Amino acid sequence: MPKGYFLSEVDVANTEAYEAYRTRVLPTVEKFGGRFLVRGGQPQAIEGGGFANRVIVIEFDSPEQVMAWYNCSEYQAIVPIRHANAITRAACLIGA
Repeated sequence: MPKGYFLSEVDVANTEAYEAYRTRVLPTVEKFGGRFLVRGGQPQAIEGGGFANRVIVIEFDSPEQVMAWYNCSEYQAIVPIRHANAITRAACLIGA
């Protein structure tokens, strides 16, 4: 079964308020067996450009687990904090 990955680019506008999201997201990820592979960092474009100031990659055992985590009530309860304090793009990727 292929792995599933949650990929997100995040430009945080309000660091202090965003912290409430950042500190609450880990237990929701762990509940669905997710593991952060990349959390934050400072992307250095090699080609193109326009990366957000934070990149997040979370690995799950399957694409279905990505979507189960993303749609669970615990995670959806904190998504408004992220939306209110950051500009984000996110995707579910299917790995090999």
